[in-house]
Amino acid sequence: IQSRRRKHGNWKENPSAGSFFRNVLSSSKAGERQAAGWFLEQAGAKTMSVGGAFTLPQHANIITHDGTASAQDVLEMSRRMAKAVKDMFGIALEREVRLLGPFSDGEEGQHAGFW
Repeated sequence: IQSRRRKHGNWKENPSAGSFFRNVLSSSKAGERQAAGWFLEQAGAKTMSVGGAFTLPQHANIITHDGTASAQDVLEMSRRMAKAVKDMFGIALEREVRLLGPFSDGEEGQHAGFW
């Protein structure tokens, strides 16, 4: 529990939807999944921000906010993060978080929201 708190922060201080992207399925016969956070960190996600949305400093796969971010900011942040991983590793990350409502670019969400 202490390790999780250290890596994932305090949700009361930094609200988030948890891990934003699913772990990457292994491409080897070892069968182990690879942490999306590792790929995101290597691709520079910890230095990215959009509006008031940014990654949790201790975990590159968790998007949080400063109180001013819109859901559109979070969506754009996630797109930039995924593009950076795609550009660096050729891996297409899959969102784990579900979107809620329509977005300005026409993307339509379905079930659970961001926070």
